[in-house]
Amino acid sequence: MTRPAAAAPPRRFAALAHRNYRLLWTGLIVSNVGTWMQLVSQGWLIHEMTGRATDLGILGLARALPLIVLSLVGGTIADRVDKRRLLYLTQSLAAAFAILQGALTHLGLIQVWHIWALGFVSSAVLAFDQPTRQAMLPHLVPREDFMSAITLFSVTFNGASVLGPALAGLLVPVTGYAWAFYLNGISFAAVLTALALMRLPPPVARPGEPVWRQVREGITYIWRHPTLRSLVLLAAAFGLFGAPYNAMLPVYRVVLGIDERALGFLSSAPGLGTLLGGLVLTTHFARVRWKGWLLLGAAGAFVVFLAAFATSKSYALSVALLVGVGACVTAFSSTTQTLLQHATDDRMRGRVVSMFTITVIGFQPLGALDLGWAVDRLGAPLAISLAAALVGAIALLLAPRVKGLE
Repeated sequence: MTRPAAAAPPRRFAALAHRNYRLLWTGLIVSNVGTWMQLVSQGWLIHEMTGRATDLGILGLARALPLIVLSLVGGTIADRVDKRRLLYLTQSLAAAFAILQGALTHLGLIQVWHIWALGFVSSAVLAFDQPTRQAMLPHLVPREDFMSAITLFSVTFNGASVLGPALAGLLVPVTGYAWAFYLNGISFAAVLTALALMRLPPPVARPGEPVWRQVREGITYIWRHPTLRSLVLLAAAFGLFGAPYNAMLPVYRVVLGIDERALGFLSSAPGLGTLLGGLVLTTHFARVRWKGWLLLGAAGAFVVFLAAFATSKSYALSVALLVGVGACVTAFSSTTQTLLQHATDDRMRGRVVSMFTITVIGFQPLGALDLGWAVDRLGAPLAISLAAALVGAIALLLAPRVKGLE
């Protein structure tokens, strides 16, 4: 079942909404390119230092733990405070951590545990940042445009992976890893500027209940709501078994026999798919009625493309298959978030969307630890194929509950 659409916002508020959205979207484009440069550079640097896929998995675990533990707290805080002020804080901290990592690398002091630690604290910040951005959505676009807005938000992050890894592949051989981290830190200025220019209504005062009680209320609300529960379980399967393939891409430098520049373009391929998938989704499927079938179709196509990539021995074919993977990720992610937003009461929005952060973003690096262990023992083709098969099996199990969603 789906909830009826909410009443239209006041005319003055509606006039500001799209302007606010454009400002934030523009700032995120710049910032996310820097973020992707840092994410891939961290993995490359660790693999260069140790050569072990398990160490990439540990980086994934360091990123996962704070997202899993703190995202519901972050969503609860987002339901209670001025969201713009909270984003000022999270974006500033993220910039500081990136510049610190650049300095350690530039001075030759960087060690593997430094990268793990900075991955941990950066993810702790993201646990508050991500739910806050999602909870701002009703202040940015009318309800009927949620699907398009969510898709474009997804494009800003995943689509930036087209340019970010490619720039890292060009920049790192020339300047070293430090400048990839420095430039990421500088890129956060774009979001901070956008936040300063936005005009938002005053925050609504929330009851001063203890945070832990509101966290528990959010978990109970999701579990007792059949639609939300099914969507969260499917997102968890995707985040735990499907999405972690991205952390293993440095291994394909050996599997495919390619250099860093070629690896950069390989890592960019899912982002290109995200851009193409986002374009198709916003122009042809943004207001499609049967979103449940769209969600299941995206999950099934993702499984097929990922399994084919895992076993490919051709560089060109691998790039093309990863473009397909990226397109499916966009369709799956955007449809899931839209269905979650439509099925959620406004007072619970931050807590519900924080579960998406936990399952898709938090579980992804957590799953990378197990996948890294499996890759070291079974090889990347078999390990990633088995992970894809698990996503398909869970999607089939949940299909009767999801397929009828609109």
